[in-house]
This record gives sequence, structure tokens and C-alpha cells, in this order.
Amino acid sequence: MFFEYYPFGMVMPGRTFSAGSAYRYGFNGKEQDSAINGSGVDYDYGFRVYDARIGKFLSVDPLRKSYPWYSPYQFAGNSPIKFIDLDGLEPTDPGTKEGQVYQENGNRAHPAGKTWYWHEGSTTYGTKSGWYFSKKYQKVLTPIARDLAGYERKFSTAANTPLDHNWTEAEKANVANTHFGEFIGKGLTGEATAHLIASAQNYANKRNLAVSGYLQTASFNVEDMLLVGIVFKEGVKAIGSVILRNIAERQVKVNLTRNIALGVSEHLDDFAKSIGGITHETWGTEDFPKQFMDVISDPLNRIHFNLTGPDGSKINVWNAITDGSKGLNSQKVTNWELYQLYINPEAQARTTFYFGDKVVPNPFQ
Repeated sequence: MFFEYYPFGMVMPGRTFSAGSAYRYGFNGKEQDSAINGSGVDYDYGFRVYDARIGKFLSVDPLRKSYPWYSPYQFAGNSPIKFIDLDGLEPTDPGTKEGQVYQENGNRAHPAGKTWYWHEGSTTYGTKSGWYFSKKYQKVLTPIARDLAGYERKFSTAANTPLDHNWTEAEKANVANTHFGEFIGKGLTGEATAHLIASAQNYANKRNLAVSGYLQTASFNVEDMLLVGIVFKEGVKAIGSVILRNIAERQVKVNLTRNIALGVSEHLDDFAKSIGGITHETWGTEDFPKQFMDVISDPLNRIHFNLTGPDGSKINVWNAITDGSKGLNSQKVTNWELYQLYINPEAQARTTFYFGDKVVPNPFQ
């Protein structure tokens, strides 16, 4: 099924093609919600339902206090031609950041059911700009990932060739003036960083296997992560102002928050120490709701949730998420946090749950 839309999402009359299937996705790739006003009018954006007839959401913005210049019902920053709305919380400009995510469902150019990532393209690396789904995005990053693998010295001795070579210390110190430095200096999203690391690891492993006949694993641990490794191992002075400005400020702080400890305040500090993690005291002291959503949405973060209640008993998860769905309450923050994980399958998939000092199964499954 194919639709063409007016800027705010109403279907253009006579501009619809149907192959006869009951396809339920539409504008911005979001699922249609026909229960309120009929077919092709309302769309479920996750946090809120959007009404395309009036160009507004049907409920107030949960982050409205952070954006006082917007109406609490506005859609896509009131600029639907320039922006899309990711999840009912904030506008985003698709295709302007390396690794920008776009969920496309029902467009002739992109099949349904896939998440697409923007690659801005590089003449020096010979890659073409465009939208790629995950496996192809990781593949198109291969020539850049080859340099990352060399920078992190992941090639075995046998695989250390002129093309696939481990960088010398002099080359690493001059990273800001290389093609690699130019590419990452433009800024990478968390998704781009994760795919680039995965591509580099995959490439190095294949090269090591090809030349030796057996796999010499080229693993990347936390310290070897792209941005953390560059900024902290080589020092800020070795980076150059371009990379420092475009990467260090945007990305490193997020990448360091690898293990996120959540749970009731009575046990939170001890729990964080036990899993080597950090609490909201590190990342959530300015605008907690928005910072919380940013932290759990970052694919590089691993979430650890302690289900131990204040009195030592196990939290009743279903009662908690029912309460949390009513909104953020300063006395019941944990319930709201659980609810956000419940409605965010991707973040939930990166969450480990605990009761006491034991890992327990996902309570939502």
C-alpha cells in the first residue's frame, strides 16, 4: 500500500495505491490507530497519539517544561517539511547526522519492517550517501571501519599489510588530519558509533582468519571504544579542534555511561557499586526526564534494574508500571522508570533485571 501525504500527514485524495493488503503503517512509518477517529487519521508515535487532521498530538508533551517555546501539542517542531517526529517527544532532522535512525514503513523506496540509518557518504572512502538498513549500513562503513581497526591495532602480525595495517603512534597522534579523523570529526550518533565498532571488529576478525587459518579475535572492550579510546588514550591535544568540538562534547559523555544502575534510592548506591555502574547522580541532575530517555535510548548503554523494593521485598512490576503510566511522580520515580522500559522494547532488550544480588528473568515476558 502506498500513500502520498500533505505536510502534516493527511492523505492526499486520489493519491493512494493499494495492493489489497491490510497494511497498518502510514505517515512517518507510524502505526495507524483507527480506534479514535477512523482509518488514516491518527498515528501511534509511542509516547503520544497524533491526529493528522489538526496537525497536533492528542495529549501534552511529557517534556514540555524543557521546551517552553513550543505548544505542548505541537508536532515535529511545527516544521513537518524539514523535520519528522521520532516518538512523540521531539522533532529530528532526518538524514543530517551520520547514523541518524529512521523507521520507514510503507514507502515505495524502502520496504516495511526495517530500521534505516543515514550515511552521509565519503568521496575519500568511496562510499555513497543514502539510507541503509542495519547490515548494509555496517557493510558500507567497511572502508572507514578498516581504519578504526588499524587505529585500535586489531590486526594480527600476519594480517598487518600496507592496506590493513596497525597505525603507528605517530599516525595515531595525527588522527585529526587523516581521512578517518575527517569522517568522525563531523559527528557520529550512538548508532553510527555502534555500527562502526561492529564493522571494524568484523573486518579485523575476517582478515586475521584469512591470513592465519584460525580466528584471532579482535575484540573491542569499553576502553577501546572509538571515541573513548581516541579522546582519553591519546589526549585532547592530539585530537585537534575539529574532532574535539564535534565528537568529544557530543558523544564521549554518553559513551562513558555504559552501565546504568536503576532502582529504588534505598539500595541504589550499593547496587551501582556491585555492577560497576553509575546512577542518575552522574547523568540526570539537570533535566531528569529528558536525560533518562536519552540514556536508555543510547544503544551503547547497558541498563541494570534492581527490582528490590525499599523493604527488601520484590517490586510488583505490574502494579508499578500501572502507576508509572500516570506520569512522573517525585515520590515514585522507580515506577515511572519501569514503565518507560516496558514501552521501549529496544531499551528493554539491553536491560538486566536483579532481585537482591541475583539476576532474574525479564518480568515483562
